[in-house]
Amino acid sequence: MVQELLEKNNARLNINDNQDQEQEITILSTKLRQLENELKILEQENELTNKRFLDIVSNLEHKVKEKNQQLYLSQSLITEKNKELNLMLNNAPALIYYKDAELAYIQVNQKFLSFFNLAPSSILGKKNNEIITDIDLFSESYDIITLNSKKPSNNIIETFKYEGNKYYFSVDRIPIIDSDNTARGIVCFAQNISEKISFEQEKSKFEEQLRQNQKIEALGTLASGIAHDFNNILSAINGYAEMAAHVETSPENITKYIDAILKAGLRAKELTRQILSFSRKKETKFSPINVIDIIEDVKKLVRPSLPSSINLEFIKKTDQAIIFADATQIHQVFMNLCTNAFQAIKSSKGKITIIIDKQKLEDDNPLQLEAGDYQVIQIMDDGEGIQESKLKQIFEPYYTSKKCNEGTGLGLSIVSSIVRTHKGEITVKSKLGEGTTFTTYLPTLDSLQTDSSEKNLKYINGCETILVIDDEESVVALMDEFLSYLGYNVIAHSDSVEAMNIFEKQPDRFQAVITDMTMPKITGLEVVEKVRSINENVPIILASGYFDTMEEEMISGIKNLKFIKKPYELSSLSHTLYDMIKNQNVLTNF
Repeated sequence: MVQELLEKNNARLNINDNQDQEQEITILSTKLRQLENELKILEQENELTNKRFLDIVSNLEHKVKEKNQQLYLSQSLITEKNKELNLMLNNAPALIYYKDAELAYIQVNQKFLSFFNLAPSSILGKKNNEIITDIDLFSESYDIITLNSKKPSNNIIETFKYEGNKYYFSVDRIPIIDSDNTARGIVCFAQNISEKISFEQEKSKFEEQLRQNQKIEALGTLASGIAHDFNNILSAINGYAEMAAHVETSPENITKYIDAILKAGLRAKELTRQILSFSRKKETKFSPINVIDIIEDVKKLVRPSLPSSINLEFIKKTDQAIIFADATQIHQVFMNLCTNAFQAIKSSKGKITIIIDKQKLEDDNPLQLEAGDYQVIQIMDDGEGIQESKLKQIFEPYYTSKKCNEGTGLGLSIVSSIVRTHKGEITVKSKLGEGTTFTTYLPTLDSLQTDSSEKNLKYINGCETILVIDDEESVVALMDEFLSYLGYNVIAHSDSVEAMNIFEKQPDRFQAVITDMTMPKITGLEVVEKVRSINENVPIILASGYFDTMEEEMISGIKNLKFIKKPYELSSLSHTLYDMIKNQNVLTNF
């Protein structure tokens, strides 16, 4: 019974255990299925992740490939651009070089290397003083200035190649400035302008020849009037001299005759000065001048050539007309315009009027001149006039309305060139049968500094021994007489060789030498050279009626030497001689 109960109990327990196991298995199965589902989900997610990863990797590979292709293209483009840049640099007409802030060469073009006969390795990374070349490299001084100022600059420099040829370069310098306003280097463009400079020099010489030809043409037009004026002067001198020598009259009349001779002589001297000043060839020299004085000179030269039927009037609407100019060139301008006016009137009755006034020009004026004050000079004639169709050509070279053998056609072209060189302008208005007006505009200066310390016209005496040399017997006699009158001991000779022999034998005998410039045998400059080789301190006065600019430059550095013009102003000569001897005595005693 008990056994049966136990078996039944065990059976129940087994049934319970089985039920529990089954329940547990069910639970585990459920969990397993859940895990399987989760695993599938994970596998799916992993697969998706792998796919995404592969997609990302594939995308990255594609992008890397694209970037590599772009990089290759960029490198190719850069290489191509570098080739193009080098082609441009090497084919540029300029010598191009790039320096760093320490002025070492970073890059140069082929023209730079070729001109200085250099290889890239001999210049790149180096400064000027580290480079060996037969040619002077462009100076670093301007590079330094440009770097320090941080502003572009330009200048013209000269350089010499080993063959000895001179070259001119216009050099533009551009500083390389970064965002911090620091100069990192400098790029320079050197343009060879040697041919241009040579052309300008040749052009300048040609223009000077044209100006000289035009001067000769103008003087030829005035020749008869100048000769007429000289004949009048000589008539006065000879007439009064004859009366003083042969007419019995009072001492007062003799003095009056001599004064008249002096006045006529001074007039002849002034006329000669005007002719020489106009005709001589000399270097352009700009200085403050009064245009009124120039026109007065022109008037004196032109007036004798005009028939009495032509009236010449000068109207001054200003007391002073100061400009910065070359006096000879401005003289030429108004001489030409006045002779043209004379030729326009010809032999008929007429009038030439010169008017000088001032005018202020504003910006954007019709003449296209800079704003400011201008001297305005009008030269008007009532001659035959010029056709309106020809007025546009009137300032062109070789254009002329004159008949054959009446002119070269250079005059007005040169006039226009001179006026424009002086930053001015010239215009013309004309009507047939009514006359012509030329109007010249020249920039005004505020004032003219003049030397008011004129020498006292009285003579100054002396007692020293003076050697006088002049090939003209009459001048030797005059100088001997005058200097002896002043108290000097005079040794005067018309033979320069004989005079120099005397000086060489007794150089200490003479306290001064006065010599003419132009003499046969030994010239004045040769006298100066010989005297200076013997005595470097003795005062020398060099005299000439015609003095060339080149000769002036030759004597400019010679000590104790002064130049005076002939004919002599005896009072001025006495002052010059006295001052030079006095100054030399002071230096000797010191």
